[in-house]
Formats: sequence, structure tokens, C-alpha cells
Amino acid sequence: MPRQNLSAAEAARALGISVDTLRRWDRDGKISVERDAANRRVVSADEVDRLRALGGRLLRESPGYRELLDRISDPKASAKAGATSQ
Repeated sequence: MPRQNLSAAEAARALGISVDTLRRWDRDGKISVERDAANRRVVSADEVDRLRALGGRLLRESPGYRELLDRISDPKASAKAGATSQ
């Protein structure tokens, strides 16, 4: 029988996001998590499936997504951003 709950790291890996993003989604109410006896986040397999079904919608709503797309679509802007951050 498959596991019913995943750790935060396992859920983040399954969703292709960072643990920091998972924590932010938890704070923003975009993902339903529970806490185990040690107060660690656990995510149900059903919740991971629900988010996978949504596809990239949550990612597109994340802060900074538009700026990332702009940098990807304009290599010159990406090079400028890299030069100014050094």
C-alpha cells in the first residue's frame, strides 16, 4: 500500500518546487498541510495529486514569475541582469 503522507521535502520534490516554495504556499493557503507530532509539515498524497492536476497554475501565480519569463524570453535582459548583480 502506498504511503498516505509525504514529508515536505518529498512533496516538494514530487511537485518540482523547492521546500521554501512549499512553505510559502502553506502560509498563503495554496496547499493543505498537516503537522506531525514533531510539528513538521506533512502533505497527503491526495494533495500532491490535486496540485499536479492544476499543472503550472500555482507557479504562474508565484511572485517573480513574470520577471523570470521576461529574462528567459529576452537573453539580452538576462545578460544585463547578471552583469548588474555581480
